[in-house]
Amino acid sequence: MSIAEPYTSIRVRKVAQVIKLFSPEERIQLLELVPELQKTETTSVLRESVTNYYLDGLSAQRNGGTLNLDAPFLAGLTYGDYLALPEEEEIDFWDKVFAQIEREIC
Repeated sequence: MSIAEPYTSIRVRKVAQVIKLFSPEERIQLLELVPELQKTETTSVLRESVTNYYLDGLSAQRNGGTLNLDAPFLAGLTYGDYLALPEEEEIDFWDKVFAQIEREIC
């Protein structure tokens, strides 16, 4: 008999896909903007788990090498394009990404 995994909504999965692309600094900013994410009993365990997940994923993607700035990132940008965005354009970029996600969810 297998244990059923808890249901995860499509909205949560889509947001999680975007969050996976965040840098560590961006995840900190997200927690500052949405402090409710920190108000769970399992926050420290979750934070450690998420950190390890991202570190493992980045390591696997790079095969121990450096980030390929020409690799696709999100919404038609490469990592290099994204990292070169001025702060205001970066904010606009994420606003558009989240707006697109919201349209797809609703």
